[in-house]
Amino acid sequence: MCIRDRYTIKKDGSGDFRNIQGGINAASTGDTILVSEGTYEEHIDFGGKDIFVTSNYITTNDTLTISNTIIKGTTNNAVIIFSTGNSTSGKLNGFTVTNGKGIVWSSTAFDRAGGGIYMADGMSPTISNCFIRGNVCADFCIGAGIMVDRGSPIIENCIIENNTTEKGQGGGIYIEGGSNTNVKISRTLIRNNKADFEGGGIFSNNKFELINSYVINNQSSKGKELFASAPIRLIHSTLYNDVGLPNKDNSMVYMNQLDLLMINSIVWS
Repeated sequence: MCIRDRYTIKKDGSGDFRNIQGGINAASTGDTILVSEGTYEEHIDFGGKDIFVTSNYITTNDTLTISNTIIKGTTNNAVIIFSTGNSTSGKLNGFTVTNGKGIVWSSTAFDRAGGGIYMADGMSPTISNCFIRGNVCADFCIGAGIMVDRGSPIIENCIIENNTTEKGQGGGIYIEGGSNTNVKISRTLIRNNKADFEGGGIFSNNKFELINSYVINNQSSKGKELFASAPIRLIHSTLYNDVGLPNKDNSMVYMNQLDLLMINSIVWS
């Protein structure tokens, strides 16, 4: 029988570890890392482990717990990294993720990627009940809030706001294409993000589903709320913009192809 472990993280030293990465390093498949309230100034990497990293929101069900359990970046890196390893999974629940700058990205077009959260090639974690805010990805950057690199993650019950990529794409979320992948975003609010180039709210080169969600008042030069080059599904969702600052082509939604399915959804300006 496999016995699952639980590691506690407390800044005052009364838990198993003072920092979250220490718990992740000790954990094995299926383990839980339970993080008490506080501001943790660190960058964490799941290291390809299928583990559950959660705040006490799992027991309090109080959004103040999310606001008070903060993972704050301190260097020029993504705050949270899902790097490749033995598993493509992993779960993050109940945190504020802020002050990310993005990983160094080896590309002819971009310098950095994933300010708040970076998901490496094929990684498909679940991000739940998180506030991803105040990440500023400088230079030519993709995905100031979240960068998805050819995976099929689930992003649910989150607020993604006030993230900025200064010279790139995907102020809120950037989704890179991949075969047989599908990103699912549900019950999530994506607002007040900025991308200098394309996709203020979401930029996608891959199919994705937006379900019971809002994409509101984001800004970019093209496709303020959404820029897509792959099939998308808008289900019970709203795209809205009233900030009165038109982008260069004044489009809320910009699509390079015509595969769009809308069910009970609103696009309104």
